[in-house]
Amino acid sequence: IAFSQFLQEPLKIFLGVGLLLLFWVFFGSPSLNHVVILYGVSALLSLVIGSVALRKALTISIPDYTSLNRVFRQSLPFILISATSMLSSNIDKLMLGWLATAADVGIYTASAKVALMSNFLITSVAAGFAPRVSRLYANLEYEEIKVQYIRMAQLLGVIGFALLLCFVFFGRPILGLWGVEFVAGYGVLVVLSTGQFINLLTGASHVLLSYTGHERWLARLALIFLVLNVVLNFVLIHSYGVLGAALATGISYIFDSIVVISVVNRKTELTVRIMDFLKWNQGD
Repeated sequence: IAFSQFLQEPLKIFLGVGLLLLFWVFFGSPSLNHVVILYGVSALLSLVIGSVALRKALTISIPDYTSLNRVFRQSLPFILISATSMLSSNIDKLMLGWLATAADVGIYTASAKVALMSNFLITSVAAGFAPRVSRLYANLEYEEIKVQYIRMAQLLGVIGFALLLCFVFFGRPILGLWGVEFVAGYGVLVVLSTGQFINLLTGASHVLLSYTGHERWLARLALIFLVLNVVLNFVLIHSYGVLGAALATGISYIFDSIVVISVVNRKTELTVRIMDFLKWNQGD
């Protein structure tokens, strides 16, 4: 599953950029409608390729004695987490469509896709990290969990910081691939990539809660931050337009990161401090 997720998300990005480059070479600067169509094609192609890869790799059989009611009850927190995460990832665009213009939505969406293109790294790392967390936590190997978590956080943080620098210096020509009018989303790109840097640095902390038996806490936090995201978008879009939507999303990322790590420290036997991210000799 992790391999399929790792394959599908970057494929969608690379196919989308590749199709845009081809369109730009043969037909010139694309319009907003062209961008939407090309993105839809890249998403469909990546879904097909990822599904084929998952189909070939996945061999799961459900035992006859499995209780569907029990499975459903245990899955409720994860269903809530998935639903709120899906809403949170789209609430900025939905509220821009309500409070701003279609052009603003197009500019914001293009900038957000570039800034958040590394989301697949969090998904892939979480898929590989989660089983180890459960096993190590059951064996009371708390220090090993912390060491692995910090190492992954540092790696993702370095990637996030490198992407942030790339977008700060080359963001305008990158957005120009979508068309000249999309360069107006440069501020959105920088703000969102700053929030994404924090998200990458602490993203695996959600795994620490959900796979140590505290998934209900994670579901509550997801709901709280969805409400926060809605309020921030409503207030900041009125004041700053597309940049306000980016600020709302970035602030939500930062607050989510701080609070989730705080809950990990209070509800589990793990203690993660900010200074731990600056130590490169974890476990040595």
